[in-house]
Amino acid sequence: FTVKCDATAGAFTLTLPASPKLGQILNAKKIDASANAITISPNIDGAAKTLTTQYQNLQMQWDGSVWSVI
Repeated sequence: FTVKCDATAGAFTLTLPASPKLGQILNAKKIDASANAITISPNIDGAAKTLTTQYQNLQMQWDGSVWSVI
């Protein structure tokens, strides 16, 4: 599924599900033009990820233990 993130009112953190179904795919997309960042938690592939520009997106998949960029 896709989560459309609007940070017009301020920066925020998008928290991913801790125990999703194996193989679940999630796409996070920043839809506003503000300079406010969206931080994705927990870390993806072992590093913090942020969305900072309009229409930037990140597609991730749960492998049973961690979220990974695909």
